[in-house]
Amino acid sequence: MCTAFVRYGKDYICGFNMDINVEAMNWELLMDENRFAVALPMANPADFMAMGTPIPPEYTDSEGGVLRIHGVNRNGRFAGQLNNMRFAKAAFQIGGDCVPLYHLVDGFIRGKYALQEVEGLAREKRVVNLPAGVVGIPDMGMHALMSDGEGHILVVEPGNGIAALSERYAVMTNFAVLELPGDFTPENFGYYGKDRYDTALSILRESDDDFSVRDGLRLLDTVKQTGRWGTRVSFVYSWNENAVYYATEHDFANIRVHRFA
Repeated sequence: MCTAFVRYGKDYICGFNMDINVEAMNWELLMDENRFAVALPMANPADFMAMGTPIPPEYTDSEGGVLRIHGVNRNGRFAGQLNNMRFAKAAFQIGGDCVPLYHLVDGFIRGKYALQEVEGLAREKRVVNLPAGVVGIPDMGMHALMSDGEGHILVVEPGNGIAALSERYAVMTNFAVLELPGDFTPENFGYYGKDRYDTALSILRESDDDFSVRDGLRLLDTVKQTGRWGTRVSFVYSWNENAVYYATEHDFANIRVHRFA
């Protein structure tokens, strides 16, 4: 479920496949002159009151009543929040010493935080996962791949920490990358999306600095999913064009373009 990638070359290209069953969450695709994102409704702040007080502002902060969970903005701030399968660390909790991963991702996409500020918050506080029941998927562990137009890549993995990558490319699917799962063995590779990870990583390793939007779309097409856990949204962002190329329901024959102002 889901594949994210980043590639720096003559252009800065990043992309994402959202693979999920249609009943899992009430998502919508939001586009304006500043952002392109997949978003979920923000939980009612009253729902948090029963979980503990006081409620830190990071738990209920939103813009327009939604949380942007995957997307990119006109300044090239890209984030993909992927399911981290069979991951039991960093369960959701409320506390002044914690920050939910969804807040870091949403704040980064909507331009509230630069990547260095996300890294600072993740080092200062304990990053926790989504509340159970928000998304109807198994194993509610999540992790995120984030990047910006200045060549920085950050992995945020609640319970495992963070890592700033120095490579010119990166891939994330559905297994913990900072500490591999204990059952990360060949018989479980399909469950964790290692096939998609290996395919995408191989494409990026073999690419050169001419890697383009077309190459990014071809990568996502190669690792797309069909059936119940099919690819619902695919998008590729180009820094040089300041535009997003996207498709829905793994229909790569019909690519649309969203250009930032």
